[in-house]
Amino acid sequence: MTSHNNRNTTPNHEYHTPKRGTSDWHIPLNDNFDRLDQDVEIRDSEERLQDYSPTSGSKFLATDSRKLFVGDGTEWSHLGTLRRGGTAYAIDFPGDDLASRVRNALDSLPRGRGRVGISPHPDGSPWQWTEDLTLDPFEYGGLDIDVHANVEIEYTGNGVPLTVDRQGKYERGRVRCRVTGGVWRSTGDPDGWCRLKDAVNAHIAPSFVDFDSGSHRTFGVSMENHRRWSEMNRIEGLYRCGICIDSEPASSTGGDGTGSFHGTTITNVNLHPTNIGIRCRGSWQYCSIDNPQIFLHGDGATGISLESGNMRGSTFNAVKTEEHGSNTTSLAVSGAYDGFYGPLFVGGFMNHPTNEFVQRSPSGTGSVFQISQLDDAVVIRDLRFENGVRFEPDADQRTIHQTTGSLTATADDIEINDPSSGLVVTTPDGSEKYRISVDNDGNVVSEGPL
Repeated sequence: MTSHNNRNTTPNHEYHTPKRGTSDWHIPLNDNFDRLDQDVEIRDSEERLQDYSPTSGSKFLATDSRKLFVGDGTEWSHLGTLRRGGTAYAIDFPGDDLASRVRNALDSLPRGRGRVGISPHPDGSPWQWTEDLTLDPFEYGGLDIDVHANVEIEYTGNGVPLTVDRQGKYERGRVRCRVTGGVWRSTGDPDGWCRLKDAVNAHIAPSFVDFDSGSHRTFGVSMENHRRWSEMNRIEGLYRCGICIDSEPASSTGGDGTGSFHGTTITNVNLHPTNIGIRCRGSWQYCSIDNPQIFLHGDGATGISLESGNMRGSTFNAVKTEEHGSNTTSLAVSGAYDGFYGPLFVGGFMNHPTNEFVQRSPSGTGSVFQISQLDDAVVIRDLRFENGVRFEPDADQRTIHQTTGSLTATADDIEINDPSSGLVVTTPDGSEKYRISVDNDGNVVSEGPL
């Protein structure tokens, strides 16, 4: 017979699961019931609180007042209050700083239900955030932290105040992670504001993150691969940082995961980098960077740094860069970038009156194509070699101009179906133009000068 001392347990709560034939099987099962009496939340009206025993670690949720109580073995203590609509407000929970209040509020919520709200400080001063808080969205069945738009939060540490870490878990399905609102400022020398480790389907949209410590290395949002991948994440908001939005594949973090950032969406961001606005490393396939407004500060700042080896299917739409520093660059191409799998830039405006807006790094090869409307013409051009490819349909003359280099057709024939038209060439001295065509017998005919 098998002894109950060799029993199995469930992975999360370690409830006993004795195998068939286990001796004294009733002992672990009774232990389960004792623990369930503590683990399962009691729900009843507040007036009936004293009808229940305050077992150590037990929880009581008053269904009428929404108050949450915890037992210490002797009496019930009021932990906080759940607001209507499933929101637990951090202000109603104890804690030495805002981070600990947020953690206590999260712990009070039924798994996967409701959200944590951060309202203004009672005396109108900024909230103090001193702890580096790491949260696993699987632990809560999803994370939803909603900061009122103009609430100010001061981070006094030198690390990262908020890290979302899935701990490499994926097999149980996707869970949502959402952090929105708030004016976040650093008063120390932080590494960054929000780190997403192996995050999937996260939505990060602060009102303002001012984490420019002067070191030019502090990030706003860092998407990182460690044991898995970071995909389908959506980034919004206003950032003033060294590197506003960054990506770091597992080859850089030292993990054994991938380099995938597939499906990333960056939209309606207002970036003020002193180093880099958006840095693309790893695999950025099928991503959408829409309407980024990038204001370059300091010496040598870069708007967008393309360092990805695969950006197939990705688009940068309506990019605006504006120079507010010196020696700045709108677009830098370096590292592993491969133009064969490069993204497409659509429209946009890169304003650099005194500097090249595209940095031609010797280590970066390949093309960067843009399609836009300039001077009443639709233009397709290679941003790496500004005028290398330039097709301009002229509305009045119905012509296409290739302004530099040669125009080569490698696929099919070029057909001229209008009998009055032909191939127009210019004399070597540039003084005259002649039209070359054929007559009905196939003879080559030259007409001109035109």
